[in-house]
Parts: sequence; structure tokens; C-alpha cells
Amino acid sequence: MKTERRHELQKKDLVGWIQENFHYVQTHATTIVITIVGVILIIAIVTGVSQWGSSHGELEWQEYYRAVDSGDVGELMEVARKHKDTLAGLWAQQMAADIQLGNASGLAFRDRESSLKEAGSAKTKYEEICKATDNPLLERRALFGLAKSYEVLLNPKKAEETYRELAAMGVDEGEEPKGTFGKEAKRRADFLANNIEWYAWFKTVDPKTYRPKPNPLTRPRQPYPITPRPNTTLPDLGSPFLPGTGSGTPDTGVDTTVPIPGGIPLDGPASGTGSDFETEFGQPEKPVTE
Repeated sequence: MKTERRHELQKKDLVGWIQENFHYVQTHATTIVITIVGVILIIAIVTGVSQWGSSHGELEWQEYYRAVDSGDVGELMEVARKHKDTLAGLWAQQMAADIQLGNASGLAFRDRESSLKEAGSAKTKYEEICKATDNPLLERRALFGLAKSYEVLLNPKKAEETYRELAAMGVDEGEEPKGTFGKEAKRRADFLANNIEWYAWFKTVDPKTYRPKPNPLTRPRQPYPITPRPNTTLPDLGSPFLPGTGSGTPDTGVDTTVPIPGGIPLDGPASGTGSDFETEFGQPEKPVTE
């Protein structure tokens, strides 16, 4: 009874609440419907934008990897321009600058004009990346390339300064640099500080016409004497089994024929009659006939 009474009271309370608010719902029905529809639309828009952004980001990286596989600077820069200020676009520009810097380094000892042109283009790209990115890895990578481009441009002081800046990133004063780029930057900066004179000398040299001078302390290389080969040919002595043949066989005037039983010499047709054989060995027995 108590349970039934409780359910009855709850039902009356619900009916009373509906009656009290039914007039409010009727009055504001339009506003309530518009609010519900608006919430649904906002959820749909947020979901759609998120999915579109995800697919668009995947497309950027797909284009980036295709350009990297091609190894073409123009294709990489096309991706960089198309997706400007995005991480994929900046990495595409970084790869294009790296390729140009590699070409410049290879040309430094053969064609200075082309080398400086390639290094200058790479330097501009590195500077743009350093200003645009907030990605720590890309920033260090671009700064290292920038310092390297100063080296190829024969500006060792600026290169050393940039290397020092990279080595000091993320560490307190007096601490050793951290990470691969920081440690390598410090090593390159120390190397440049100790070889500044070489860069000054190399800047005055034209790689196309320069020929190193011989070292006076080095003995000139003597040609190795070539001994003429002795004449090892032998005269034609003919065959030892055929007397009288060959250009080198002497003529002694001696009969070299050897008789055999039956009087047939080795060097001619049969000339004997068999009498010598009969004399020496006797005649064969005649068959007995009846």
C-alpha cells in the first residue's frame, strides 16, 4: 500500500509540473526548437571542419613525400608555395635548400660562380624558414643549414657566429651544447676559428685555373728504368725424327736411312728383295703336300 501510494504521489507531482510549464513551453516553443537545431548544426560543422582539416593535412604530406622522392628543387618549392606557412610546406622548402646547398658544396672547388649562386639561394630559403617556424627541430635544422651556407659563401666569421648561436640554444651559459645539431655546431665553430686564414686564401683563388705548386721538400719522382726484353726466339732445327727437315739441319753427306728386315728403308719405298732376310734367318718351311 505504501509503495502504491508513493507512485501515485509521484505521478501527481509530474502532472502538476507539466501543467505548470506547459504554458511556458507553448509560449517559447519556437525559440526552443531554434536552439536545438542550432546546437545540432554547430556539432555538425565542428565535426566536418575537423575531418576536412585532417584529410587536408594528409594531402599536404602526401605531396611533400612525392616531391622529396623526385629530388627536384622546383617541385619541392611548388609544394612550399602551395602550402605556405604549414609544417609540410616549410619542410619542403628546407629540403629544397638542402639540395641546393649540396650542389653548391660540390661546385666550390670547380665552379665558384655557380657555387655562390646556389649557396645564396639556399641561404635565402633558410632565413625564411627560421623566421616562419616555431618547430624546434625544423628551426635547428634550418639554422645549421644557414651556417653551412655562410661557409660555402666564404664568410667564415658569419658562419662561426651562426654555429655559436645554434650551439647555445636550449642550454645555460657555460654548459655543453645538447643534441646532435648543437654538438656538431660547436665542432664546426671551433674548426672555423682555427682555419680562418685558409678561407681568406681560398677566396683569392680561382678554382678553374689554380694549379698547386710543387713542394720543394719533395724529391721529384724518377722514371722507373725499363730493361729491354732479350730475344728468346730459337732457330728452326727441324724435327728430330725426320732427318733432313728444317732450315737449321746441317748437310753432312751421310746416308741416314736405316735398313729393316726385308730391305725397306725408313725414308723411301721398299727396295729389298728379301734375300738378306733369308740369308740371316733362313728360308721359311714349305708346306707339305700329298
